[in-house]
Amino acid sequence: MKKSLLTLALLSFASAGFAQNSAIYKVKDQLTKNDIAGAKATIEAALANPKTTKKAPFYNKAGELGLRALQPELIKASQGMPFDTTLFCTATDDAIVNYTKSFQENLLPDEKGKVKVDNNIQTDNHRRLLEMVSYYNYAAMFQYQNSNMSKAIEYFQKYLDYPSNPAFSKAESDSILAANKKDYTQTRFNLALISYQNKDWDATLAATEKMLNDTLGLRDVYLMRMQAYLGKNDSTSYLNTLRDGAMRLQDPNFAQDLLREYMMRNQTAEAKAVAEEMVKNDPQSRMAWYMRGCVDLELTKDYPAARQSFKKAIELDPNFFEANMNMGAALVNEVVARRQKGEYCLDRTKVAKFNADFEKQKKFYAEARPYLEKAKELAPDKAKTWAYPLVVVYENLQLKAEATKMEKIYKEAIGAQ
Repeated sequence: MKKSLLTLALLSFASAGFAQNSAIYKVKDQLTKNDIAGAKATIEAALANPKTTKKAPFYNKAGELGLRALQPELIKASQGMPFDTTLFCTATDDAIVNYTKSFQENLLPDEKGKVKVDNNIQTDNHRRLLEMVSYYNYAAMFQYQNSNMSKAIEYFQKYLDYPSNPAFSKAESDSILAANKKDYTQTRFNLALISYQNKDWDATLAATEKMLNDTLGLRDVYLMRMQAYLGKNDSTSYLNTLRDGAMRLQDPNFAQDLLREYMMRNQTAEAKAVAEEMVKNDPQSRMAWYMRGCVDLELTKDYPAARQSFKKAIELDPNFFEANMNMGAALVNEVVARRQKGEYCLDRTKVAKFNADFEKQKKFYAEARPYLEKAKELAPDKAKTWAYPLVVVYENLQLKAEATKMEKIYKEAIGAQ
């Protein structure tokens, strides 16, 4: 008797399971009649019922429901018409999530431990997911434009993760990454920028860390990382990032900021050591030589040494504006330093000595002139930088007409502030 009851119970359970699984035919019929609400209710009931043993078909149809909701919005967008961006986002997510679940469920073993893949369903899942590679990116942009930053972050991250979808082979994932490389790079930047704007410093550092091997917006990446470290009161990491940025970007502004940091901290020895290390590590780097020249120009006041470094930087890049400017500054500053030390006679009543020493000074100004004029040629819009030094040079070379003209340019430049 017990055996018979057990058999009946098993048969009853199997029948119930079959009934639940066969509900997929009801879903298909409802979809044929465009009964979207009915199909959705049937799918949800079947997936919630523990007696449903074959869930892949239901998830597949749930994915189809997402696509049906999405389709009208896609048509509107393609025609340049206003469309529901919120519906676009939710429908995209519904479709992708359900097609992915269907693909995974289709690979699960049955109660007997056997895997019976429905190839028709699997082919459909795979095809649909391949077609929707870029949809999370669109969704993220819509959310960003609507100032819904939390959702924008969610969808941008889902877009980055999309090539790892279990429906794709390794070759397909690699192909997707290669085909959309530029978009993925931009997406990583977008994630970093949102985190930066939110002042989420840990998230900013995590996002920008992944971008250090990219080239898009690399200067902004370093700026965001530096600000994040300042936000976390990590001055050591800030300084290291500034130094790395100066070397990698070959950006003189970064070098000047790095130098300013050392000056504020009164760390001349440390600045000198870093500059020497930069030259040693990359002797063909114009920025390394420029940094070393700046240290000697601004901190050690060793003007001959500064000129040697700037000369090397200019040899590597003759059109290096800042190096040409600072070469001129190193020559002019040496004259000033020598005057302050009393090396030149400034007493005009001692005519012979005064004139002889004045000729010595003129040699420095004459040497500075071509560098400053080169800087003027390289950056005609930066008159506030090169005009006054040229006034000084022309006056000391007794070129009155040139000095007058340059003084006028300088006054116009500062008057335009």
